[in-house]
Amino acid sequence: MDAEKELTRILNDGQQVAVATLTEDAQSPDVRIVIFDYDSKNHQLIFSTVNGSPKTVEISTHATGAFTTIPAGNQDVVRAKNVTIKKLAATDEIESAYYDKFPFARKMADNHAFYGLAFTTAEVSANGETATVTF
Repeated sequence: MDAEKELTRILNDGQQVAVATLTEDAQSPDVRIVIFDYDSKNHQLIFSTVNGSPKTVEISTHATGAFTTIPAGNQDVVRAKNVTIKKLAATDEIESAYYDKFPFARKMADNHAFYGLAFTTAEVSANGETATVTF
């Protein structure tokens, strides 16, 4: 398996990712499913969420997390641990890529902020094989 090629395919084709963070008090994990766009240049998934939501508070308190893509039609997934989560500036490049993929999300833009899930290592499971990709 060409793991890097499969990672790119899964992340470009994928739409949903489960993002795990710690609760604000760090007493338990918290998982949310969000839609995402893959920024291959910076090896990060970009998602948006409501300003001031509980997830944004968790991220500002604990900026390390994990993610796994949600399979659609097959069991191919990308997972990563020790992911750095940070708020991103809403650049033209980010907005264009995100809203091209999810046009309906534009109507919520006034109350949303973009976040990045930056990773250097990911586990790729595709076609019954699993491999690790490191950037």
